[in-house]
Amino acid sequence: MARIKGLTRREVKYLIVLILGAFGFFIVEGDSRIIDGDTIKVGTERVRLQGIDAPEMSQTCKCAGKKTFCGKDAARALKKFVANDEIFCDARERDSYGRLVGECFVRRNGKKISLNRWMVENGHAVAYTHYSRKFAAAERNAEKEKKGIWACAFEMPWDYRRKQRSKKRR
Repeated sequence: MARIKGLTRREVKYLIVLILGAFGFFIVEGDSRIIDGDTIKVGTERVRLQGIDAPEMSQTCKCAGKKTFCGKDAARALKKFVANDEIFCDARERDSYGRLVGECFVRRNGKKISLNRWMVENGHAVAYTHYSRKFAAAERNAEKEKKGIWACAFEMPWDYRRKQRSKKRR
C-alpha cells in the first residue's frame, strides 16, 4: 500500500474505509466469530452473508433416517472452514437488524475464497434467490451432488422461520 506523506499505513487504511463508507461501501476485517451459518461478527460489526440462507440454529433435518441439527452443523462447518484465517467482508448496505449485508472472504495461497459461495457449494446453505441469484448455480450443483443438507430431508430456512413465527403468535 502506498504511503501518504505523514500518515501511517494504519491511518491510510482507516481513511480509505471512511471514504468508502461515505459512498455506501463498507470493508470490514479483523477478529471474527461465527454466529451461525450465515452471520459472522467481524471486529465490532455483525455481517449477514448476502445471497445465502443457512438453516436456523434450532432447525433439524432428517439425514439417513436420523434427526440432525442442520443449523448447528452449518455453523460448525463454517467455523471449521475459516479456522484461524482472518475474515474480510465487502458490504454495501445494512439490514433491518442493523447488520451489514455483504460477501465475506478468507485468503488462502494468495486466493480470495468467498465464504458465501463455499457455504452454498458445500450444501451448508441455500441460495437466497429472493435477494440475489449470484449463488443459484452453486446451489444447483450442491443439490445434484447431494452435498450437505441436499442429502437430507429439510425445510427451506425461510419456511422454517415463518412456521416458528406463526407458532409464537398462537
